[in-house]
Amino acid sequence: MGSKTILIVDDDAQVLDIVERILAAAGYSVLKAQDGKDGVAVARDKKPDLILMDINMPDMCGDVAKEALMDDPDTKDIPVVFLTGIVTEKEAGKPAIGGNIFIAKPIDSPKLLQKIQELLA
Repeated sequence: MGSKTILIVDDDAQVLDIVERILAAAGYSVLKAQDGKDGVAVARDKKPDLILMDINMPDMCGDVAKEALMDDPDTKDIPVVFLTGIVTEKEAGKPAIGGNIFIAKPIDSPKLLQKIQELLA
């Protein structure tokens, strides 16, 4: 598991720190970006195994950033999980329209790690 790298993209520094601690404790390498534009740039440069991305961010929101990643042959196959406060319990962790997966904030560590393990398996 330690060889897997996860990019966290969120404009909230507290969320970045919390999720980074959860992932690092589980043995993942962590990359961070504070907005969609930086997230796309880091993903193109570092090719993480998975991306956790906030939806509502300044400059470039998560869904636009995901579209940019999907349009790039080098990043189109990287799974993206959206972190959001705007999700119902029924939607959480299940693919939604366009295959998007949502994880609700505040982050439930066991659910987050389970979903990551499923996607990286």
